[in-house]
Amino acid sequence: MELGSKIYEQQCAQCHQAKGEGSGTAWPALAGNPTGTAPSPVNVIRMVLDGGYAPATAANPRPHGMPPFGQILNDNDIAMLVSYLRNSWGNEAGGVTALEVKRARAASTLN
Repeated sequence: MELGSKIYEQQCAQCHQAKGEGSGTAWPALAGNPTGTAPSPVNVIRMVLDGGYAPATAANPRPHGMPPFGQILNDNDIAMLVSYLRNSWGNEAGGVTALEVKRARAASTLN
């Protein structure tokens, strides 16, 4: 968890805040986020690997996007980060292995 915490602080906290509380509609909260605590971690892994961009809507005409980290973090780093996200701030979900990240990376259309 220590490595995941360090990566979160360096790469994620600026937007998602120190305790995963997010910032309004621009950056979603990770604390209590049902996607982050779903039985399968694949959606969180893919979001960290590939980033994501919400569609523009009338209520959110200039949505912020999440940058991809698949090019700067290795499989172990992403596994540690996602494990940290899934088990911090009251979240209680399983850990993630580097093998799960490797499989998601191999299935990505962005690689």
